[in-house]
Amino acid sequence: MVIVRNWLNERLNVMESNSSHATKTQRIDMASRLGPEHTICDIDFTSTVRISADRLSLRSQGSFNTIKANVCVYGGRWMYEVLLHSKGVMQIGWCSNKCTFNENSGVGDTKWSYGYDGSKQQIWHIATSKYGDKWQIGDIIGITIDIDDEKIEYLRNGKSMGIAFTKLERGPGISFFPAVSLGYNQGLQVNFGNTPFKYPAEGFMPLQAKPIVRLQKADILLGYLVNLSNVLAHNPACKKKEHTDGKISFMLYLQHY
Repeated sequence: MVIVRNWLNERLNVMESNSSHATKTQRIDMASRLGPEHTICDIDFTSTVRISADRLSLRSQGSFNTIKANVCVYGGRWMYEVLLHSKGVMQIGWCSNKCTFNENSGVGDTKWSYGYDGSKQQIWHIATSKYGDKWQIGDIIGITIDIDDEKIEYLRNGKSMGIAFTKLERGPGISFFPAVSLGYNQGLQVNFGNTPFKYPAEGFMPLQAKPIVRLQKADILLGYLVNLSNVLAHNPACKKKEHTDGKISFMLYLQHY
């Protein structure tokens, strides 16, 4: 098995080397993103919000709670999705690093934030206006921001509801965080790209970088395992072979894949 392990490590190292261009391109695309590699909800555990172990599912136990992501962006085109676990009062969108919130003020209630509430079919940016569809439990809401063109748009189950905001508030040092405000007992699950988007918007980046090398390695290893299972299924005697010829045959089956 040492021969097999060395051969497999060599194949994986070659694949990682060949992936360097893709990872370099991704780093350039993600250059206007600030924060940790892993994107999650940044929450004070003294708040009245129940949060899942992966820090992506939220349920408000207070009158009005606001939660931001742990990353922000200052240029480019970005998106995230939320899966609605309830259909009541929630304001979903983006806020800048200048925002402060309380139980009476949430996303869209300040100069530096923008929100959409599908229960009221309204958008919020200090003032309110009519916008979008009435949302339902199970809906997936896509939230996009084009900072360079100063536009925010929402999608419901992959269908655009139109441009919600233009001429975003800009200034030195201004960056934008994904943010949600939840009324009492309202809940949702956020996807920053931690898993593939259900309805990706063309031209918009996820806030969570795709693990290119790990995905390619997993794809290769899964293919080898499937191929090996087929070999063993049709050649039960292979399980008992311990001599060198058996190892070489095993490698040839993998290489054939």
